[in-house]
Amino acid sequence: MPIISLCRSITSSLSHNLTCAASDKQRQQFAADALLRSEKVLADLATLLLEKGEGNGEYHRSREAALDLLTTAGIAFVRNCTTFSEGVFLLERLVTKTNDVVLRKKLRIYANQLRHRWKDADPANLSEPSWQRSRALGKVDGTLVSALIICFCFILLAGMAKPMVASLAAQRPAEAPIPAEQPEVVGVEPPASPVATPPDVPPADNSGGGYGRYTDDSGVIHLVNDPADVPAQFRSRFRVIAAGRELSGGDGKTTTPVNCTRNRVLVPVTLRYQGREARVVLLLDTGATVTTISTGVADRLGINRDALQQGTSTVADGRVVPSYQFTADLISVGPKHMPGAIVSILPGSGSDGAEGLLGMNFLKEFRYHVDFNRGVIEWGS
Repeated sequence: MPIISLCRSITSSLSHNLTCAASDKQRQQFAADALLRSEKVLADLATLLLEKGEGNGEYHRSREAALDLLTTAGIAFVRNCTTFSEGVFLLERLVTKTNDVVLRKKLRIYANQLRHRWKDADPANLSEPSWQRSRALGKVDGTLVSALIICFCFILLAGMAKPMVASLAAQRPAEAPIPAEQPEVVGVEPPASPVATPPDVPPADNSGGGYGRYTDDSGVIHLVNDPADVPAQFRSRFRVIAAGRELSGGDGKTTTPVNCTRNRVLVPVTLRYQGREARVVLLLDTGATVTTISTGVADRLGINRDALQQGTSTVADGRVVPSYQFTADLISVGPKHMPGAIVSILPGSGSDGAEGLLGMNFLKEFRYHVDFNRGVIEWGS
């Protein structure tokens, strides 16, 4: 069966099974079965890549079909998996089955997301799968044996060297007596090196435009685009975290402040379309193929949906819903910019402070790391 037809068959079967599933355990099993069946897809893609090359149109279309399959199966698997060790092992094994950079990156992202769920659910018993522990123990045993061999050789050489040193000392001529040391002058200390006085650190600038944050009485952190959007009772708590520039980390990496709450990452994003600009907060979602926005954001950009061609999108639970697509002039997140990006208008998209999803069509173009403790995205070069 051709790769595209096989991918569509597995995806369609999985979507139907997810809809009919009566429990999370069944959803996990259906998603795991689809991932196992995708091994054949990855193997055929690897063969096609060697035969045709990455720039071939047939390979490009086949890879897009494989991405759709892995997105549907991967999201359902990560959300419903409870056997974390076996789940991480399955996803890591699939990484070894493909030589495509994009597919390997998506599978590694799902494996890391499952590790985060594992850590949250059972941090005391977090451990790698048994095959990784065995390999690590093998390395420790090998290192210990090597250390013992080195110690034995050192002792043996030391025993052989002792009589040789004694023999040489007996043949050595007498040395001239060492002159007496001069008495040490006490009471005079060398001049102390001047210590540079650190300059005063100016207070943080909490005025001006940009993105800011405040914490309400419940301890929830909110991101806002304009200080005027902060409720009056919380304005004393408002702090600017990106006033027309990006912060720089101690290691020289550029960072963008984000809101990390309940294992969700809310990212400040700027969208431009035909002379209009909208600052929005999108949920970082590595399972979304393209970036999506709500109809409210589309209205702020002045987009006439009636003039766009209607299509369909598959959401996380397998449902197929109507959507509209357009090409944004620019998507900007901190110092990273992507011109000519495809954006999908998805009715009902966005909730809990987000106005849509920041998808893989933007994220795959850049190297980044989310630091949950500091509440920032670190951008690589």
